Amino acid sequence: MRVDMLPFGIYNEESYVEILITNDQGVQIGFSDLGARINSWGVLKEGRFEQIILGYRNATEVFESPYFFGGTIERVADCIADGEFVLDGNHHILDCNEGINYFNRGQNGYNFNRFDFEIVKSENQIDIIFSYVDEEKGSSYPGDVTITVIHSFNNQNEWTVTYKATTDKMTIFNPTNHVYFNLNGNNSAPVLNHEFFVNADYFLPLEADGIPVGNEKYMKRTPFDFRTPHLLQDSLLVETPQLVLMNGIDHPFMLNQKEKVALRLACSETNYKVEILTDRPVVIVYTLNKIESSIDVWDNPLQSHSGIAIETQEASNAINMLGLGNIRLDPTEEFHSQTTYRLVL
Repeated sequence: MRVDMLPFGIYNEESYVEILITNDQGVQIGFSDLGARINSWGVLKEGRFEQIILGYRNATEVFESPYFFGGTIERVADCIADGEFVLDGNHHILDCNEGINYFNRGQNGYNFNRFDFEIVKSENQIDIIFSYVDEEKGSSYPGDVTITVIHSFNNQNEWTVTYKATTDKMTIFNPTNHVYFNLNGNNSAPVLNHEFFVNADYFLPLEADGIPVGNEKYMKRTPFDFRTPHLLQDSLLVETPQLVLMNGIDHPFMLNQKEKVALRLACSETNYKVEILTDRPVVIVYTLNKIESSIDVWDNPLQSHSGIAIETQEASNAINMLGLGNIRLDPTEEFHSQTTYRLVL
């Protein structure tokens, strides 16, 4: 396995790097210290790498994009209703960035911060260990949180992301990665032709502002039922209230913990398949329903449904809704979670 360090550009006088790992199968994956992000995942075809995720050419594109492709999403991924929560009797108010609600901390999130890193090599795997201290003074959250994000890649074409975190004060923590897949290669077509499987019996319906309604909804005989694999277009083109409300899928799925493979994405036209294994109880699936800015990704224009985000985590707004999971982080504990994305060629 080989590691190459490339400049990822300069933005506001801060320089960034991209770390490229090429395994013995000729598959190449790229990470950056800007947001501890995954930025590329290429399969060698006819002398060039065909990208199966959405990414950026340089740091300027990251900062000037309205999208968070491949970034680490911080302390609490997705949404907190009304931008507030109560923790051990203390009321905390966040800086709302989506109307009256809070989503992903926007321009102040981990996605736009530079992480320190070290590289650890072994015969069959390379780990990039990113680290960052999220100080209380720089956020509305209580406590200083020390975060480690480990991106690993091996000769079995498995990318594993591991999160570890400790805090000096009771806080909340629920990270994820904002990777978007497009197995057509180089963003050449929408993902409507992808076959999708999710090992989940329930999903959470949403309000118009993206906040979960709160009650689990059985998926049988709805377009959200992917327990039997089928093409995304077979669901996305159905006009049901929840799909119309969000212009597609942007919903939490409550994963069953019985099977090792939680999700599977496949494209018959390229014969690429990705299997996802995770210890997280929830995955938010987002089919890139809203195009906020006309940009090119891998030299092809971004369009509706150009990618599908698969974000493993606890449920959205879990701190404010009983029964949706525990995102509290105690000073006596270490947070740990792990998700593996396995590329099958």
